[in-house]
Amino acid sequence: MKGDLKKIDSSSHLVLFTTRQHTFSNWIELGRTLQHFLLITTGEGVVHSYFNQPNEIRELSVRMAGTLQLGEEYPSILLRIGYGEAMPYSKRRGIEEVLSL
Repeated sequence: MKGDLKKIDSSSHLVLFTTRQHTFSNWIELGRTLQHFLLITTGEGVVHSYFNQPNEIRELSVRMAGTLQLGEEYPSILLRIGYGEAMPYSKRRGIEEVLSL
C-alpha cells in the first residue's frame, strides 16, 4: 500500500478506462481505444505505466466505481501517465536464439 501511494504521488495524472459491460466486444473496443490513446500520448512524449491492481481486486474495483460515481461503468484499465526519463528497452534475442533452424 505504501509503495502504491508513492507511485500515485509521483504521477502527473491517472487515467481510468471503463467499459459498459463485461463482454468480449467491449474489451476489444477498449483495446482499440487504449491503443489509440497510447500512440497519441507516446508521440507527445508522455510515458505511462499500468496501475491495474484496483481494477483486478473486486473489492477495490467496486469501491473505486462508487467513489468515482461511475454508475453502471466497470473500471477496466488504470494508467499512471506523465513526463519522465526514457527507460532502457527490454533486451531482445535474435530469432536464431529463439528458434532452432
